[in-house]
Amino acid sequence: MNAKTSKVLLELNRRFYEEYAVEFSATRQQPWQGWRQLLDRYAGQRDELSILDLGCGNGRFAAACDRQLSCKWRYVGLDSSPGLIKEARARFKRLEVRKARASVGDMLASDQPLPKGPFDLVTLFGIMHHVPGAKAREDLLARAASRVAPGGLLAVSFWQLGDSERLMERTVKPAEVGLTPKALKADEYLLRWGDGDGVRYCHHSGPEEATRIAATTDLTPIETYRADGKGGGMNLYWLLAAPPKNGGD
Repeated sequence: MNAKTSKVLLELNRRFYEEYAVEFSATRQQPWQGWRQLLDRYAGQRDELSILDLGCGNGRFAAACDRQLSCKWRYVGLDSSPGLIKEARARFKRLEVRKARASVGDMLASDQPLPKGPFDLVTLFGIMHHVPGAKAREDLLARAASRVAPGGLLAVSFWQLGDSERLMERTVKPAEVGLTPKALKADEYLLRWGDGDGVRYCHHSGPEEATRIAATTDLTPIETYRADGKGGGMNLYWLLAAPPKNGGD
């Protein structure tokens, strides 16, 4: 994808989450089904857990951690949308989630460092489909992987939106956002949200692309599964493990 098209798509999504943050957050209150399978891995396995949630949105993964984790834990969330970060902080206050903090940051900008870490669990949920360009998606995964502690996990989800007839009925033509018909590939979409004029750029990373992207890191895939949505398969999850310190000695 060329730089000009990428810039248009990133700005499209920035405007969407600036304008619709409150309305969008109101429809995103419940935890994803796939999170339970991930968090179950930590049941009785450790005393403490540090979490970095990249693309944290309104902080509902932190709320899921608060409900499900029995160990001591701390959570750092990062999102490029000031509106969603405001919603996340309000959620933490309302639910009295004192172990979480969230801040505004552009995780795609190489000149803006991610929180130092390292973290036992780094997550990329609901964000990869908003990243235009294969190289940019690989770079984001590499940045996330760099914050995983020895023996820790990177959990990433890939939205299988192309499998949904309902979502495909919401697509709009590139011309509606000032792009040429050939600006987007077959697995890239512009989706109208709700009944208004809000449009988001979304990319479908199927199993083959997810496998290729995961292989660009130095982490080891340990589990893949599908979950979420009415059919139970709208997200494809990959869990990638960092090698233990000193090779486990």
